Amino acid sequence: MSDESPRPHPRADARDEGPPPADGDGTAGAQDAAEAGGGTWARLGRALGPVLPGLVIDAVDAATFGPLGIWLGPLLGGPAGWFLARQAGLGRGHAALLAAATAVYCAVPFTAAIPVGTLVGAWARFVLPPPGER
Repeated sequence: MSDESPRPHPRADARDEGPPPADGDGTAGAQDAAEAGGGTWARLGRALGPVLPGLVIDAVDAATFGPLGIWLGPLLGGPAGWFLARQAGLGRGHAALLAAATAVYCAVPFTAAIPVGTLVGAWARFVLPPPGER
């Protein structure tokens, strides 16, 4: 047997030693809460994850306004819907349905003022369970 004490892992850092003492002004607690939540980008991803694809679809819809939208809407909206559906992890069948719906949505005139894509994403975020409960 060796008399050596266990060595810390080479990648151990100061966060492994426990929380820092409270400053009295509450800043240490706020910083710990931000780190526990995964940081700003992780929290932004959780908040905007389902809404961002809807914003993209609504932007494509807004870009295909007027008479050109009848022809450009399906050409731009369909592939955008397919790509975003596959990135979200949907299977080919569901991605094809979403691509078709997106193509129609982008082709129909006067839908640029109605952010259906964003509203669907916000609704999805509302009904999805929190990340810890999935």
